[in-house]
Amino acid sequence: MTARAALRTGLCCFLFTASMAQQSVPPARVALLILMGNYQNLTPLTSPHEDGILLQAALAKTNFSPTSFENYNFRTLRKEFGDFVARIKPGDQVLVYFSGYGLQSSGPDNFLLPVDFDPQSSAPLGNRALSLTAIQQELEDSKASLKIILLDASREEKRLSPRGLTTPDPSQSAETAILFSAELNRTVPNAPSGSSGLLAGLFSSLIEQPGSSLIPTLAKVQQEIQATTGGKPFLLPAVTQTFYFTAPLPTPPPAPTGDTAGRGKPIDTVTMVRQTNKTDRQEYVFLSGGMFQMGCVPSDRKQDRCENNEKPQHQVRISQDFWMGATEVTIDAYKRFVGANRSRKMPSSPFWKQDGAHPIVNVSWEDAEAFCGWVGGRLPTEAEWEYAARGGKTNEIYPFNSENSRDDANFEKTSGNDQYVYTAPVKQFNPNPWGLFDMAGNVWEWTADWFSDSYFAESPLKDPKGPPSGKAHVIRGGSFASDPAKHLRISYRDKCPGISTDRVGFRCILEDSPEIRKRFAFAR
Repeated sequence: MTARAALRTGLCCFLFTASMAQQSVPPARVALLILMGNYQNLTPLTSPHEDGILLQAALAKTNFSPTSFENYNFRTLRKEFGDFVARIKPGDQVLVYFSGYGLQSSGPDNFLLPVDFDPQSSAPLGNRALSLTAIQQELEDSKASLKIILLDASREEKRLSPRGLTTPDPSQSAETAILFSAELNRTVPNAPSGSSGLLAGLFSSLIEQPGSSLIPTLAKVQQEIQATTGGKPFLLPAVTQTFYFTAPLPTPPPAPTGDTAGRGKPIDTVTMVRQTNKTDRQEYVFLSGGMFQMGCVPSDRKQDRCENNEKPQHQVRISQDFWMGATEVTIDAYKRFVGANRSRKMPSSPFWKQDGAHPIVNVSWEDAEAFCGWVGGRLPTEAEWEYAARGGKTNEIYPFNSENSRDDANFEKTSGNDQYVYTAPVKQFNPNPWGLFDMAGNVWEWTADWFSDSYFAESPLKDPKGPPSGKAHVIRGGSFASDPAKHLRISYRDKCPGISTDRVGFRCILEDSPEIRKRFAFAR
C-alpha cells in the first residue's frame, strides 16, 4: 500500500469513526418554564412560582436543561422566546411549560398571557399575548425531534372570556404531545396561595419514577386531575417514538438464597423492604416518597360523610424516603424502652388482659415521641401517616376500597374476622398494599402534628408538618371502640390533648440514612 493510499484509508477511517461518534450522541433535552404570576390587570397568582421550583428540580433529575421566564411583559417574553427557539438544535427534545392565564380566540387559537396583559385593550391578541399556534410552528421549524407542551392556563378569572382553552392547531402537531390542565372550554380553580398547581405537582412527581414513558405519564396526570376536579383535561398524544423521562430499572439478578442471603450487604444492593430494628425489635417497612391526594375524596363528599376538617382534598408531596413501623408499637417493645431508660415507667395496665404482642396504650404524646427518639426516629407527620395508610391507592374511601373492610379491622363490636372486644395482638388482620398492619382500627395512633380544623385549606404542598402550635395533637386510624361507619374512612381525623388513654397508641418512622440502616438486623 502506498503512503497516499494509507493516508486515504486512514482519513476514511477517521471520518467514519467521527460520523459514528456523532450519531451516537443522544439528543439534548431542553425545557422552558414560562411562569406568569404578578399580573397587573388580572388576579395575581402564586402557584406559577411554586410550579417553577418543583419543575426545575424534577426536570434536572431527568436530564433536561431547564430555563425559566418569570413575570415577563409581552415584549420581553416574545423576544426571549424567539432566542430560546433559536438555540434549539435539530434533533433536540423540547419541553415547554406555561403557568398563568390563557385565553382562546375565535381564530381559533389559544394565547398565553404575559403579566402586562390588559383585558380592556382592543389591540389584536397576537400583539399582546403569545400564540400557542405560533409556539407550535416555531418548535416545528426548529427541527426538534420531540415537542412536549404543558399548559396550566385554564384558570378562573372573571375578566377573561370565553372560558378555558380551545383545540390546538393539529397541522403543527407532528411528534408533539400537548396537555392542558382542564377540559376544553372549561376552567379549574386556582391553587391555594403558596401551593403549586395540580398539573405541575403531579407531573414533577411522576417523571422521576423509573420507566416513566411520555404518553402513559401524561395520561396518568390527566387521570389524576380528573379524579380531583371531575373534568378530564385535554390531551393531544401525537407522538410515535418511545421516550422515557426516567429510564426503566434494569432487571435485577436473582436474589441470593440460603442463610447468607443479604448478610453484610448494604441495602442498595439487596432488595430489603422490611427490616427488624435491633433497638426495639420491631419491624419497619421501607416507603419511597411520592405525591398523593390527602383528605376527603370527591366520591365521599357526594355522600356528605366528610367532616369539614377533612376538606379540601389537596395535593401533598412527601419528598423523602422513610421507614415506618409495620405495626403499632407493642407492649414488649415498650418494655425494652423502659428497661433501657431508668427514668421511664410502664404505663398502667388497661382493664382488660393483654400480652406483649398487643399495642401499647396509656402512653402520652410525649411518651410516644420519646420512644421514637430512642429508636432513632420520630412520630409520623399526619401527611406521612395518611400517605402510608393509602398504600399507593388513589381516592379510596375505605381500606382495600371496600366498606367490607369492617370485617378486616378491629373496630367497635365484632364482625367477620374481628372477634376482639378490646385490642387485638398486632398482625391479626391483613396488611395494606404497602405491608402495614392495623392502619385502620385496633388503637388510634399519635401523629406529630398539632390539630387544626382549617389546616387542610392552608397546607403547603411539600412535606406539611401541621400548624406551629395548638391544644391537641392529631390522632388517626380509629380504635377497637370506634364506629366503623364513621372512623373506618381513611381520611377521618380526630384530636387528643396529649394525655394517655387506653384507646391511643402509636408507631414510629425512621428517616432513611446510612446511620438508620445500621440499626437494622439485615441477616435473615
